[in-house]
Amino acid sequence: MIVRGRDTIRKVYIYKLMETRPRVALALGGGAFHGTSVQLASGPVAASVNASCAIPLIFEPVQMYGKTFVDGGILDNIPAELCRSYKAEVVIAVDIMADENNTEIVDNFLKVAYKSLLLAFGATKKEKLAYADLVITPDLRDMPMLSSNDNQQIFDSGYIAAKRMMPEIKKLLKAKWISVE
Repeated sequence: MIVRGRDTIRKVYIYKLMETRPRVALALGGGAFHGTSVQLASGPVAASVNASCAIPLIFEPVQMYGKTFVDGGILDNIPAELCRSYKAEVVIAVDIMADENNTEIVDNFLKVAYKSLLLAFGATKKEKLAYADLVITPDLRDMPMLSSNDNQQIFDSGYIAAKRMMPEIKKLLKAKWISVE
């Protein structure tokens, strides 16, 4: 079953257009049938966020600007280099690719698709993370990436990892003369 999340996103975002946000905001969408990564820096926030989150086989693709978009992470799962191209003073990446259990039996279509994505993402991970000033790595072992059953546990792991990195984050910001208050 493919999930539709458009209405939820529309209700959550207070900014209607990407360009009206007080800070630079980007959603990364992948042209589903064009093999190109697209930076959605203007236009409707809800549609851009939906496009950026449209994981194939899980969420329906988004039709926008005469194109079909899916999750931009399919083509660029760690867009730290993209952040650099926008002259970001500091780039903090979050590595959500848990060390995989390679002994698990892959016995259905979704597991095959999931494992294939992990292999593809893992092949470029180190190279992409090199563009970040700092990497936060939540402990997501034993938590399936494509499950909504563990959302609170996943959130808590990310929060704990970010909190653990706060001394380094503050040090990095201070070194770049960026106020931490």
